Amino acid sequence: MGRGVNRNHYDAGWHSTSTVGVIGAAAACGRLLNLTAQQMTHALSLAVTMASGPKVQFGTMAKPFHAGMAAKNAILAARFAQAGMEASSCALEGAMGFRDLYAGAQAQGWDTLIQHIGQPLAIEEFGFSLKLYPCCGSTHRVVNCVIALREQHGFTAEDVEKVDTYVEYANKKNLMYTEPTSEMEARFSMNYCVAVALLQGGLTLSDFTLDAIARPDVRALLPIVMMDAYPQNEGELEPTKRLPHHVKITLKDGTVYEASSQWAKGTIHHPMSEQELAAKFTQCCADQFDANTLTSLQQQLADIANVDNITAISRLISNLEPRD
Repeated sequence: MGRGVNRNHYDAGWHSTSTVGVIGAAAACGRLLNLTAQQMTHALSLAVTMASGPKVQFGTMAKPFHAGMAAKNAILAARFAQAGMEASSCALEGAMGFRDLYAGAQAQGWDTLIQHIGQPLAIEEFGFSLKLYPCCGSTHRVVNCVIALREQHGFTAEDVEKVDTYVEYANKKNLMYTEPTSEMEARFSMNYCVAVALLQGGLTLSDFTLDAIARPDVRALLPIVMMDAYPQNEGELEPTKRLPHHVKITLKDGTVYEASSQWAKGTIHHPMSEQELAAKFTQCCADQFDANTLTSLQQQLADIANVDNITAISRLISNLEPRD
């Protein structure tokens, strides 16, 4: 679905997790419900009707809500179709349909893609991307570069005069907040994420609280971070390709360090190490479990392919309550 409408769709300001996601999830729900071909057509069409979610919500609580909304609407679309609700059979590619309205008639569409579905599966071809840092993925390649340069050359935040970053067109549009005032805005601020990376060589969940974003040493670094972007449709890449993000760090003594990254850490092209995965898991779950339970759960999940019955793991995860 995404390949047929992107990049036009994403560049226009649609949050594809919510828009493309609801259609894909409706197909998955329809398969689980054993819908007929006709019912599946209606399910996908109904999902198009419920596809929504503009990127203007980035930096607010509505942005993560988009994912839950898409999941809910996908279930409804499949259930409605199962119950007999009908909808247009050309809601995807027809005039005034999903492609026309959400991406424009010049978007690729799906005619040339259909024969390749499942050869290989998209999850095998493109992988499953994990976020190493708890912030917008548009910042990650730059943050990777900043941390690598910091570790390689040993400078500190106090040594830095200016940080120039260069990203893809849509990524710049995603990062709307140069001086964030909330933890959600901070997740969509290149200035904030780079500032924290300069100060401490990484980003954790604890960096996205009101107290954290108000730190004077962080606020002092926000103005030195600049961001520019490639022109829209630069290189006319396929929707699944990426242009490298670039970082130039200028120190107060005039020294300049530069680095580029085409793929963020956590993608199939640049996977996390086992140590990074373990640290990410611990960071996300440490306030939910005592140390022994956390270790046991981590070991079970690491070997989940050999677990005969996941009931105990599922029950443990689904009944999470914060520890005092």
